[in-house]
Amino acid sequence: MNWKKWTVILVGTLFMIGNLYLIYKKDSEIKRMSYVDTWTTVKKQNLVESQTDEGLITPVEEEYIYYEEKTGNFEAFLVKEGDQVEENTPILELSSVDIDTAISQKELEISRLEDDIAALEDNIDSLDDLLGDIESSITEENESSNTIMANSLEIEIYEKELQVSRLEAELEKQETVLASMDESISSLTIDSKIAGIVKEIRHDLNNPIVTITSNNLQVEATLTEKEISTFEEGMKVVITSGLQKDKLEGTISSISTLPKNEPKEKKETQYSYIIELDEQPSSNIPLGSNVNLKIITNEINDALTVSTKSIQEKGAKSYVYVMMANGTIERRQIETGLQLNHVKEIKANAEEGEKFVLKANTLKNKTKFYTSLEPKKLKKKDFKEMGKRKALKTALKGFVS
Repeated sequence: MNWKKWTVILVGTLFMIGNLYLIYKKDSEIKRMSYVDTWTTVKKQNLVESQTDEGLITPVEEEYIYYEEKTGNFEAFLVKEGDQVEENTPILELSSVDIDTAISQKELEISRLEDDIAALEDNIDSLDDLLGDIESSITEENESSNTIMANSLEIEIYEKELQVSRLEAELEKQETVLASMDESISSLTIDSKIAGIVKEIRHDLNNPIVTITSNNLQVEATLTEKEISTFEEGMKVVITSGLQKDKLEGTISSISTLPKNEPKEKKETQYSYIIELDEQPSSNIPLGSNVNLKIITNEINDALTVSTKSIQEKGAKSYVYVMMANGTIERRQIETGLQLNHVKEIKANAEEGEKFVLKANTLKNKTKFYTSLEPKKLKKKDFKEMGKRKALKTALKGFVS
């Protein structure tokens, strides 16, 4: 053996002999120290609390096409069940027998919308004038009452401007329909408003005579009255399916407060909730297929965590024993948070990297502690990296301590 190996053996042997002497010496200080057998380290982790469920793939929306005799006589369906259609695909063809009547009705409707918009705009102008008079006449004596009146007028003006915006949007829509009627005076068609699949056609002409389901998918699931308080809109959801290789991600977009079925006494009422997908699936998933859900009910990123075995509870308070750098144990009260399995979040009074006692022969605040020497963990390269001077200094420091 060379001198390096002998140095390692000698330091280890002296250290063990010194420890044995201190332990068995009468009135030894070691007997008044805490022997720490095992400990744990405070770490940063992402804590995710979740709940599993099952759901069904459903379309985001369905379009219902209605047939009204006053718009023209029915001629033919231009699609069949199962057809894939795009937005503005012709669905129905109507004859032009009553097209003139339909155009007249549409023109009357447009005229009514224009009159309503004009009346509202006149009303807004009057309110603006009144608001200007009030604002110009505000003095210290009437400031409070005039300010209230001015605020009230501003709210009323805003509401009427919203009404004008809605009516203008409806007017634009009706003018578009009228232009379409004029362009196809000999033949009138009803087009789809969404891209999707023709789900149902009613050849008996009972409304809705055509149902189209959209290509965009969502997930619909059910929860009980006990679960409804634990779910919130905006919660993240991970969706898996045997028909989709990759996991899908989504968000709970709505939770219905109306019962899914007729409520019955002594039976749990069920409610439905909708999950909006962040991205549509890359492969086709049939409508109505089953999927597995993982709802993220609580998520904490970069939480300080520690093993629950290191925490002692006393009433509503939590304590840990910290192995301090000066060789003593400190009893410290901490604030805890979320617990997952055998790990618990520490919300206050702890730092990453601190070591908490898991098992010791005795625990007392401000007492010194020692741990077992593990020669197997003494490696030649560690001493080499430290250098002879530092290795010797460290060993002597241990003996003196």
